[in-house]
Amino acid sequence: MSIVRTLLDRCNNIITEEEDRQKEELHIRAALSACGYPEWSMKLAKEQLHSTANKKAKKSKEHKFSTQIVIPYVKGLSESLSRTFSRYGVGTTVRPFRTVWNELVHPKDTLTYEEASQCIYEIPCKNCDKVYVGETGRNLGTRLNEHRKEVETKDAQRYTRKSKLFADTQQNKFAITDHALRENHVINWQDVKVIGHEPDRGTRWIKEAVEIRKTRTRAMNRDTGSYFLSPAYDCILLQNSRDTSRRRVDSFSKKATAIAKTSTK
Repeated sequence: MSIVRTLLDRCNNIITEEEDRQKEELHIRAALSACGYPEWSMKLAKEQLHSTANKKAKKSKEHKFSTQIVIPYVKGLSESLSRTFSRYGVGTTVRPFRTVWNELVHPKDTLTYEEASQCIYEIPCKNCDKVYVGETGRNLGTRLNEHRKEVETKDAQRYTRKSKLFADTQQNKFAITDHALRENHVINWQDVKVIGHEPDRGTRWIKEAVEIRKTRTRAMNRDTGSYFLSPAYDCILLQNSRDTSRRRVDSFSKKATAIAKTSTK
């Protein structure tokens, strides 16, 4: 029966003209009869093809959704969600939450913070809650070595009481050095964090200014960074502590960065 169904199916799908289709069907009937196939085999094959076509059409009509969404597969939950969405004309396609590729294949090695570049970074103090926020387009490890070298060089000098008072009034190259010397604090070089990446230098300056403003009085920085951020943005960056969830503040930071970047054009 499979041979008969295949021949009839090819006849129905390949030939487009009805007259040619009828001629081809008569040719198939004659060829099968010559090979010993009974007449009822043609009739049965046509009924089976017709039944299959009706089932496909019915299934296609039932699953015709106006909207299609993709959801992660969670056993016992995804099936229930699919049924609920289907009642409102929304089709669902599930995908695995965890795959073998995600678990085993890691094309790129994870970079350490010292290997990062074109970033905004934060250096904390070991003795207080203050942080230094900076930006660099170079390798962060190189930038940190510059900070560390100045701090260690200045800290290694021995002062008399008079020279120490005079040195405290001098301004070093980096504000982090001023904090370490004047407060006699130790910088926490091990807990440096990369808090953002940005290849464009102008936008990176704006993001640095936003991060400095967000730290409020916790910043060691002497100024607002390479870009002057208008105090008008304080209403969205310096929210009341009750409303400063990380997600909300990050959202406001993105808005402020976009607005400030537009204003510079």
